[in-house]
Amino acid sequence: MSPRSVSADVNPDLLTWARETAGLNLSSVARRLHNIDKWELGTEKPTVRQLEALADLYKRPLAAFFLPTRPEEPSLPTDFRMLPSAEDRVLSKKVRLAMRTARRTQRLYAELLNKLGTTERSTLPNITAEEDPEELGTRVRSWLGVTVADQLTWPDMPYAFRAWREAIEARGTLILQLTMPVKESRGFSLADGPIPTAVVSSSDAIAARIFTLFHELGHLLLNEGGICLPDPSTVSSNASVEPFCNRFAGAVLVPSSSLSERVRPSDLLGTAEAIADRLGEPARAFKVSRYVILFRLYALGLVKSSQLQAVLRQLESREVARPRRGGIRPAIKTLGQLGPRFVSAVLAAHRRGVITYSDVSHYLSLNLKYLPDLLRFIAARG
Repeated sequence: MSPRSVSADVNPDLLTWARETAGLNLSSVARRLHNIDKWELGTEKPTVRQLEALADLYKRPLAAFFLPTRPEEPSLPTDFRMLPSAEDRVLSKKVRLAMRTARRTQRLYAELLNKLGTTERSTLPNITAEEDPEELGTRVRSWLGVTVADQLTWPDMPYAFRAWREAIEARGTLILQLTMPVKESRGFSLADGPIPTAVVSSSDAIAARIFTLFHELGHLLLNEGGICLPDPSTVSSNASVEPFCNRFAGAVLVPSSSLSERVRPSDLLGTAEAIADRLGEPARAFKVSRYVILFRLYALGLVKSSQLQAVLRQLESREVARPRRGGIRPAIKTLGQLGPRFVSAVLAAHRRGVITYSDVSHYLSLNLKYLPDLLRFIAARG
């Protein structure tokens, strides 16, 4: 008999815990492993081979099923998503996996700093949702050290995202890009843990990721992490968290004084189609979507409600499904997901001899054969 055909003596409660924290229900797992209900009840035991299949499905190490009791895990961030039903609020496997990856990255980063003998503290300022988002936008730009003149020289949106990300990470945060369904969550933030962390969906359009990045930064500055569906259309001035973070994100990305210099009153006259066309220039200049420009103009009282709805319909009619990009080189994908701050810490720890090649592969979830490619790419970026 093969050792993998032997029954595994596992705690049934751990099987339930692993499934639930993976965001899966019994019926979905039963389509692949028919006896899952009996295993969780304890009336039957899985074989080692079947347990390996569960570990792969739940993205858990095999050893997790042999713990004496359920491990303690951090609670989920507050759910700020505005969804129509309680059923829609159930988090899928992909979102839960992204949260576990973010927590793991926080933990590993703290371990790296300890190994390097480095003490790092976040310098995020404290704000409240009662403050003026417009004034805060100016203050946060100054804190980040990014001027409008800098922003206007950036060549495109991917460059803009990298520049904003590096500026924010330099102030003591981690910014991750992880796979999540954008209809479920465009981003989330972890204000607790070893280092404040913001996560944006790598499945989203780059312009939306830029807006989400600053929406989640708003949550971190409020010291209130959350699961979010950021939307630049929610610009009400009340003190509730989501409208505040949306207004804050717009104010940082597109300062009112700079916007008024690029959009003249005459640009907002004429048909909705003509106005939508004219939004293209400031959107390209600030490296944001036309939606952000439109709702900034509305929030500042420069566009009337009737115009807003007409232009919005025009923009929505122009949306087309963009083809997915081809395969991304593993080294570039790793850097995009985990960010330059975390990756640089891993490489510095290896250069110092405090972690092994095997550790590098573990920390980055990257096959070591791609490490030279990663090093070349980082060197080319300067």
